[in-house]
Parts: sequence; structure tokens; C-alpha cells
Amino acid sequence: MNSIIILCGSNFNLFSPEIITAFSTVILALITAFYAYWTYQMVKINKKEFEITNRPYVSVMTMDQKIDNNKLVFSVAIKNSGKIPAIITSSEVIAYNEDKTENKSLGKSITTLIIDPGEYIGKDIITLENYSSPIKLTFVFEINYKSPIQKKDNYMTKYNYAFDSTKNLKLIILDTELK
Repeated sequence: MNSIIILCGSNFNLFSPEIITAFSTVILALITAFYAYWTYQMVKINKKEFEITNRPYVSVMTMDQKIDNNKLVFSVAIKNSGKIPAIITSSEVIAYNEDKTENKSLGKSITTLIIDPGEYIGKDIITLENYSSPIKLTFVFEINYKSPIQKKDNYMTKYNYAFDSTKNLKLIILDTELK
């Protein structure tokens, strides 16, 4: 009880060195906490930005078709536009006939293939035996891949194509998707 009386008594000085030091310490602790929070936020942003810029980006650069001895063959040139290698874990081609029925027998899959940054890989993905014109065909080509560094993340590139030999012999990209 004596200490309370001394603090509240006439000996109490708001500008004493002890009070100024205590107040300054509280202010400094608040400023430090503020900077620690914003530093943490900046580290999270920089980490996400690093992950986005340092990952593989696999895309189809060209998709061509050729007719060879009554076979219609669709070929792709795949490129890794990212900064690190890409490991293709799987791919799938689902083709649809003119009546929209699924024709999975047409597609060929690409698996366990490593594409270095800037590298092109050419692959045949659909072969139609005994091809005869006219033909209408749509198909989905999906590539699943990952980074050799970022093991937990998987990526996907998907293209939707249409081919109609009654209009022209060019493939038309209907839609693309990158995840």
C-alpha cells in the first residue's frame, strides 16, 4: 500500500526517465510488430510470385494433320515455355464423332516425358485408319505435367479442336485452358 501512495503522491513525475523509457519501449514494440506483419505479407507475396514465374508452362505450339496412305494423322508440337523442366505425367485425347459420340480409340497418350525449357517435342496423337473425306471430328487434348522441383503441384493444359474436311482441311482451336 505504501508503493501506491508513493506513485500517486507528490513524488510522481510523468517525465521521469523510467516513465519515458517504458513508454518508448511500448511504442517501439508496436512499430516492430507492425513491420513484422508487413514483412511476413511481403514474403508470402514474393514466394507466390517466385512459384508462378519459376514453373513449367507446357503448351501446344502447332497442331497439324497429314494424310499418309489412307491414314489421317494429327500431330502436335509441344513446347515448354517455362523456366524449369516439365515432366509430362499423362495426356489424354478424347475424340468425338460427327454425331457427338465418344471415340476414345483414336487417341494416343504421351506419358513420362521430360521437356526442358524452350524445347519442342513432336508427337502423333490421333491416327484415323482408312480415312475418307468428308469427316467431321472434334477432340480434346489434355496434358498433365509437373515440375521436378515443386513435387506437390500438378499442372494441366487443355485444348479443344474441331476438324471439318467439308469446309477446309485446317484444324480450328475452339478453346484452351491452363491450370
